[in-house]
Amino acid sequence: MPGNSPLLSVLKTFADILLFTLINIWVVIDSVLLVGGIILCIMMFNPWPMKFVYMALWIVIIYSVSRIVTALDNYRKSKETDKGK
Repeated sequence: MPGNSPLLSVLKTFADILLFTLINIWVVIDSVLLVGGIILCIMMFNPWPMKFVYMALWIVIIYSVSRIVTALDNYRKSKETDKGK
C-alpha cells in the first residue's frame, strides 16, 4: 500500500491485535457472566418481582454485548479475507 505512513500501519496492526484479544476474552467469560449474573440477581435483597426484572435486564445486556462482539468478529474476519485477495 503505497502512501500509507508507517505509524498508520502500526496503529492498524495494534487495533487488530486489540480487537482479537477482546473478542477472545469475551468468548471465554460470556457464559460465566450470564450464569453468574442471573445467580446474583436471585441473591439480591429485593422483592421477587424486581429480581425477575433485573434478570431480564441482565440477559438483554449480555445478549446485546454478545451481538456487538459477534459483529466485530465478523468485521475482523472479513478484513482478514480482504488482505488475502
